[in-house]
Amino acid sequence: MSARATRLFFAAIVSTYLVIQLAGLRSIGLTDDDDFYIPAGIAYAKWLGDAVSFREGAWTKQAIDLAFDANREHPPVAKYVFGICARVFSFLGEADGARVGTVLFSTLAAALLLAMAIEHLGRRRGLWVGGLALAFLVSLPRFYFHSHAATLDVPVAALYVATAWCALRAERSTLAGLLVGLIFGLALAT
Repeated sequence: MSARATRLFFAAIVSTYLVIQLAGLRSIGLTDDDDFYIPAGIAYAKWLGDAVSFREGAWTKQAIDLAFDANREHPPVAKYVFGICARVFSFLGEADGARVGTVLFSTLAAALLLAMAIEHLGRRRGLWVGGLALAFLVSLPRFYFHSHAATLDVPVAALYVATAWCALRAERSTLAGLLVGLIFGLALAT
């Protein structure tokens, strides 16, 4: 199988996974975590927009405390993604827009699992085994549920897989060796 064909099959499998996850977005009711993480994410993302545009007063203690008061007990990375997605996908509504962030984390984990299968098992076998693994992954009730709720479970799992992928690649790649620390830092901040 050629590298081009492998890339096309990879894209098709990951796109199918993403479409399946997005199709189920409205089937999951709101959870306790949604009530905490979505408003917090929106506040974080609003502050981030103000901060990077150097809006007057954005860097004051009062503005920072106000933005992060909603949920300061958990690390912020996933909540930033929820808030940014709530804004980008606002046409879905605030809650479902934010939940797209979790779907994207789930798709990242799926893509990395498939990439690892291809890399370690070869193109043809990796696509079959990895594709089957993703079919099983999307059929796991708890993982499917957590892939649609604004919780930290799937984001942490995705960044854990990303860290493992970079660590495995670091055996053969200096760039991956440098990236593994950054990715692990993001995982810890999630």
